[in-house]
Amino acid sequence: MNLNAESAYEPYSNQGLFHEMEHGRGGRPSDAHSAQLLKKRKKSVQGSPWIIEGLQLLLRVLQLLLGLSILALMLHAAIVWRMTRYKIMDRGSDWIIYQWPHTDMRPTWTMMGIAVGTTLAHIGSLMKCTMVRQTAWRTRAIYAGSIFIIAAWSAALAYFKVSNENAKKKDHQWDLWSWTCNARHRKGEVNWNSLCIEMDYCFIACIVVVSMEVVGLVTFAFLRSSGQHRGNYGVLNG
Repeated sequence: MNLNAESAYEPYSNQGLFHEMEHGRGGRPSDAHSAQLLKKRKKSVQGSPWIIEGLQLLLRVLQLLLGLSILALMLHAAIVWRMTRYKIMDRGSDWIIYQWPHTDMRPTWTMMGIAVGTTLAHIGSLMKCTMVRQTAWRTRAIYAGSIFIIAAWSAALAYFKVSNENAKKKDHQWDLWSWTCNARHRKGEVNWNSLCIEMDYCFIACIVVVSMEVVGLVTFAFLRSSGQHRGNYGVLNG
């Protein structure tokens, strides 16, 4: 029998899986190559979660900055209202017109409160990045934090928008957003147009924050599920 004849097993023979003794040192010539491939594969598996972690961290930082900007603009508008609400715009013999009508500030306080709460949640989430690797407790904390942020901002957005729409229908029930935009073309001590733009920005920024949080949560859940299917239970970090 000619052992040198090619057969269906020849590819394996060429890879050194057979005829080990043909090599002077008894080693397989593909060992180094196989080790390199395995090392690259491990780096690929381990590197992907780090990329995702970086993107999630970036989303978290952007959400934090947006939340802080919302809080700052709401606070600015509230300070302007408080300092100018009793300023007289026009005066007659038996009547006085103030720059501000009776203004319902509850939507503004709600938005500010939610901004403070979610800012603390974002800071807590960023601090978790310095903790130990993924644990069951930490995973639950990530889910709970994301759900809280989504629910809180969604409720605040709904309240803020409904109050604005109701104020447009009933002139005696103005809130900060509706009144500043209603008076945006008026000239006076208060820059109504600027305040209206700030309120519009806050509303849009809230929508962006909620959208980013939903994307981050769905991505985290999907990747964690995929990691568990691969047996990599500890490689994800939200």
